[in-house]
Amino acid sequence: MCIILKKEKNKMNKKITNRNIIKQTNNLTTAKYKLTALEMKFIALAIAQIRLEDKDFNTYTIKISELEDKFGVGMNETRLKSFAKGLLSKPFEVKEGKNWIVMNWFSSIKYVHNEARFECRIDDHLKPYLLEIQNHFTKYELASLVKMNSIYAMRIYQMLNTSTVKAKAQLTIDVKELQDLLQVPKSLLGYGQFKQKVIDIALREINEKTELKVKFFEHEKIVKKVISIRFELHNAIAKNTITNFIAIIKKEYANKKIFQDSEKAYFLNDDELLSIDKDNITITKYLSEKATDVYLYLYQNKDSLVKY
Repeated sequence: MCIILKKEKNKMNKKITNRNIIKQTNNLTTAKYKLTALEMKFIALAIAQIRLEDKDFNTYTIKISELEDKFGVGMNETRLKSFAKGLLSKPFEVKEGKNWIVMNWFSSIKYVHNEARFECRIDDHLKPYLLEIQNHFTKYELASLVKMNSIYAMRIYQMLNTSTVKAKAQLTIDVKELQDLLQVPKSLLGYGQFKQKVIDIALREINEKTELKVKFFEHEKIVKKVISIRFELHNAIAKNTITNFIAIIKKEYANKKIFQDSEKAYFLNDDELLSIDKDNITITKYLSEKATDVYLYLYQNKDSLVKY
């Protein structure tokens, strides 16, 4: 879409947002919806302005110069209005156990002409999915998401950053389920086209433009038909970085709990890395390469480690 827009004179207004990490619940990440790449980035810019301690939504500002500077597109006022109306016409579905809820991303999007900016109000129904989240959450980097061009790459990138996937360092999913979550068109329901136009492009963008390193496998086949697929996370953190992190953990968390996610609590017993499940029944000891994988997971969640 060819669009033109007025630039703001103040270059400081081109700064996107001070917060780079977006946090949302896993069931919002796996919600069923269909957006354009620009709409996905616009939503992410708004959500990124929510502070971790917020108990309610505020009015969030997105300057038109931000969109132009970061995404390389501009919009005249007619197209701005069309964009806002289009986004408000795209409800999405979130599953809550056997229940489901259909809602909009925003309750309102206001354009302030003299200041060339949007004022957005996130729909109140999204509060449980974006505010005061403790468990079953997704954390991902705004800067990584906005670099991607494929909406499918953005969605898969989010899914790979759920706490469940990070804990296992892999995502195994039925092809039909993923196609349904991504709301791909009928032309991409055949596996060959889906692999070429969705999976391959998503893998290339995620591996080239984000902090994740992902490998892909065809997990299950019946005769020659691919039924399920698997994404494996291979972290690219420098070896000396993780070595130093492990040394700090062993010093600061000796015989203490290190981190709690939705499934397990991780702790050190003397020099051994262990976890116990949420029901306090199963204790797992991590040795060798598996211990390194868990330390990588802890490093990815270093901002949420237990404070003493």
